[in-house]
Amino acid sequence: MELRDLNAFLVLAEELNFRKAAARLHLTQPPLTRLVHRLEAQLGVQLFERSTTKVELTRSGIILYQGAKDLINQAERLKQQVSQSAKNSEGILRVGFSAPVFHSILGPMLSAFRFHYPEMRIIAEDASAQEQLKLLQMGKLEVAFVEGRINLDGVQTQLIHREDFGILMSKTHRLGKKKLIRFADLHDETFIFQPRRDNPQFYDSFLALLRDGGIEPKLFHKKPNQQCPLLVSSGAGILLTTRTLSKFATKDLRFIPLLPPRPQLEISSVWLDGFESPQLKLFLSFISTTEV
Repeated sequence: MELRDLNAFLVLAEELNFRKAAARLHLTQPPLTRLVHRLEAQLGVQLFERSTTKVELTRSGIILYQGAKDLINQAERLKQQVSQSAKNSEGILRVGFSAPVFHSILGPMLSAFRFHYPEMRIIAEDASAQEQLKLLQMGKLEVAFVEGRINLDGVQTQLIHREDFGILMSKTHRLGKKKLIRFADLHDETFIFQPRRDNPQFYDSFLALLRDGGIEPKLFHKKPNQQCPLLVSSGAGILLTTRTLSKFATKDLRFIPLLPPRPQLEISSVWLDGFESPQLKLFLSFISTTEV
């Protein structure tokens, strides 16, 4: 059975008049009659009771009418979904991120998305969390990816990644041979941090975390052109980071997990409330359901 034959059957079942049904289908009556005979032969049943005065559906015809109507409706919905998907996958999506976010999860995620939706052009902006939020509010980004959780009016957020923190330090450090490190072991250490202006909420939450662990940290604030692993190698301090991010470290450094309860790096997507374009909805759905 073909959908066009089923559609013709539906028209005839609704009209119960070959002349009127043929007119709706832009056919003459003989082709419509042959179509009905073909369907009846395929199914091995009689679909209509025909007389000189009226046409009625048989019990088999009623069953086919109900099923065919559902099938035609499903086919139409599928057609609309496919058409909408094609429209959604075209256009431009402007995405903001920081380097740690990109290397943790977003880089592979963007590659996977581009593979599935090559028609969509992604414009990527490498910026601090604060800069991303400003660009978002100015309409220059559609979605930002930041470390930590954002508490800001007028935005929607979605937690997309969580990973345990550990410590990156030199192999020759006094703790460099340990398998696990306690926060209490680090109270005399200097921590390499991003400047607070880049992400105040993230900065403050981790200072509080260190202080809760009994550490009043000494801080080394990196400059924009400085790489954290190289600062660790040069002896500027130790780095609170994740195993994923530590893969960019030089061979003289070692990543050591912290004893539980471990702090975690959380990465969130952020977008303006009420400004979800079809492209953004498609992208948010993709990142929430895809593992890389």
